[in-house]
Amino acid sequence: MPSAEKRQPKIARTCGACELALADGKATLHMLCGFEDCRQALQWGYKNGGTKPTPLPRIYYMRSDIIDVKGRDKMVVVKLREDGAVRRVYCTHCYSILGHVHAIFNNNVFGNFVEIA
Repeated sequence: MPSAEKRQPKIARTCGACELALADGKATLHMLCGFEDCRQALQWGYKNGGTKPTPLPRIYYMRSDIIDVKGRDKMVVVKLREDGAVRRVYCTHCYSILGHVHAIFNNNVFGNFVEIA
C-alpha cells in the first residue's frame, strides 16, 4: 500500500553518518563537471578514505533550502586553497562531499554530486 506521507528529500552518505534534509530537492541545473577544482576536491576525499571518484562527475545545483542536519559533528568545511572561492562540506566518517558553495551563489544555491531521488 503506497504511503500518503510526503517523502523528504535528503542528501545522505552511504556511511549513514551525515545527512542534509531539504525542503525541495529538485535540481535547478545538472551537468557533467570538468572543473579541475572539483576533480581535486573529490580526489582529496578519496585520499582521506573516501570512494574513488569518476573522472567526469555529474554535479547537481539546487536551492539552499536545508531544513535539518544529521551528523553535524562529523562534518568539516574545507577550502582546497587559501584563496579559493569554493567551500565544500565533507563527511569525516567517509570523506564524501555533502555539498559545496561558491561566493557567486549568494547563498541561494549549492552544488552536490548526488542526485536526489
